[in-house]
Amino acid sequence: MKRFLPLIFVLILVFGFKADCFAAEAEAAEVFAQEVAQNKSVEEELKSVEKTLVGIELLAGYSRASKIRRKSDIQEAVLAVAFDLDMKPLLRKIDFDPPVLTQFQIEPFAGGMYEPRGDNYEAGINFWVKFGLVPESWSFQPYAKFGLGLDYMTLHTINQGTQFNFTSNLGLGAHYFFCKDTALTVEGRYRHLSNAGIKEPNRGINAYTILGGLTWRY
Repeated sequence: MKRFLPLIFVLILVFGFKADCFAAEAEAAEVFAQEVAQNKSVEEELKSVEKTLVGIELLAGYSRASKIRRKSDIQEAVLAVAFDLDMKPLLRKIDFDPPVLTQFQIEPFAGGMYEPRGDNYEAGINFWVKFGLVPESWSFQPYAKFGLGLDYMTLHTINQGTQFNFTSNLGLGAHYFFCKDTALTVEGRYRHLSNAGIKEPNRGINAYTILGGLTWRY
């Protein structure tokens, strides 16, 4: 029996080593499976983000604001880029699935003033909620929208004690999809600008804007 002890000892070491190997392989397989699951989760989240961003709008136009002096309105050329986010995935979670276009828009914008002086500008960002007025499958898509925004303008006026202001906005417009994913867009807006009482004077400035451009849908 004693002569077999070294052999038994070697066999125990071999089987123990194999057991450790199998355990290490099992652990590695489990870690790999977790990484695959995490990657799938990340891919699904990215796809979800891609599906949420459903379009981009490039709009340009003309804006005219209320008189800030006796005979002087603010007149400017405006450029805006809107990123259209689909609200339907969120609404479906509360069992509401509207058949019309339903979007949240993030819209940076800028304007160059040529009245009352041509060396001023404004820039800011708007946040819109936008609803279609006909089924989303139609080529002609009239819509209504409302939103809030932030605005900074270099022009000093007798109406406002601040150059940084807030805006409330209403809009009506329409898309015409002449191609499957490309539309001509026309839009009219009303905007009220004020500083929410941060500093006097705070008489407010009202503006009317006409915009036109292109919309690309994903």
